[in-house]
Amino acid sequence: MSESPADSLPTEGSQILLEHQDYHIYILLSFLFWAFIHHLASRWIFKNNPVYCALSKNMRMEWDSRIMSTIHATIVSILCVVALVKETDLWADPFFGQGRIALLTMCISIGYFTCDVISMPIYYDRKNMLIFTVHHLVATIAFYLILHYRVGLFFGIYRLTTELSTPFTNQRWFYRKVGYTLDRRRVAIVSLIFSIFFAITRNLMILPYWAFVYHIFGSEGHVKARARLPGLDISWFLSSLTLDVLNIYWAIMVYPIGINAAIQLYKADWRTDFDRARDKLRDRFTSARRRAMNNELINRLRRTASFNRIQRAWEDFRVFPGEFSASDIFSMAMSERSSPVHCFYDDDDDDNDELSDISKRGDRLMTNHTVSDDEVGGGLTITFRRRRSLSNA
Repeated sequence: MSESPADSLPTEGSQILLEHQDYHIYILLSFLFWAFIHHLASRWIFKNNPVYCALSKNMRMEWDSRIMSTIHATIVSILCVVALVKETDLWADPFFGQGRIALLTMCISIGYFTCDVISMPIYYDRKNMLIFTVHHLVATIAFYLILHYRVGLFFGIYRLTTELSTPFTNQRWFYRKVGYTLDRRRVAIVSLIFSIFFAITRNLMILPYWAFVYHIFGSEGHVKARARLPGLDISWFLSSLTLDVLNIYWAIMVYPIGINAAIQLYKADWRTDFDRARDKLRDRFTSARRRAMNNELINRLRRTASFNRIQRAWEDFRVFPGEFSASDIFSMAMSERSSPVHCFYDDDDDDNDELSDISKRGDRLMTNHTVSDDEVGGGLTITFRRRRSLSNA
């Protein structure tokens, strides 16, 4: 008996299982990628950095961890925004709406949080390690339940937008490690931006989140989600409240930083800074233009015969010793093979009769005259004396 076409189609459960296997591979690849960034790539990139090399082993590992955290936060934040904008099914059905970008974002974050949880005990102190371990474990468990049961993907992506503030807090840490004090202008700017993003993503955005949860609680979709995921309400509310409590705890430390940065920037002398920046930019532009003009002039000279003759004369001049005695000068003057004076003239200067006449007279005098240098009027002039014959001597 032949198999019907309907029987040959995969069932819904087998299709979901196949997708689960695919995303488990993505989670594994994500974990390996973040482990490579943390333990190999960052260490190799900064191996010649003097600040990085001067840190202790634990601080270097924290440096690597923050590099990994910055890359993860940047990638995930972009993907979350793209998913919320393009994948409209997430808004239409918050409990069962699916999107490939959103699912990949979950896989990337699960791999990152798992890698960071394993690495943190090596270099973190106990207090910070405990707080971040709780944060990472709660996020990892919640995201994995969303990925496995395909329930509440919208809420996971919405909560993951809190990573928008992470790159700025890491940048503040890097500034402190390279020696910047908190009163530096760039540190104050980054601190203010960090505080603003933290307040928006981690504190203010929880208000519409809980308002939306209150609106859909007990709806038909909520009832179906309970049937698919046992204990949905416990895991949902417990993870959300835990993350909100941690964000409020961090906000107590972040808000004073933002207020101090805003006060410092308000009292800053911006006009003087703008003038200095303008002058520095003008000096750099002038130097670059001067170098370009010099290079252009040299290139033009190289295309003429004069430059080649001057270069050959300079090379001939450099073969002589730095100091000459009177006997050396006399011997070179008497020699027919060499002379300390060479006359060069270019065809480009033929229209100057005076210079041409001087050059020709110099050629005639070179054959029967010796040379001496006298300083007249603070300058160097060349005079010629007729060579006396041996009979007159």
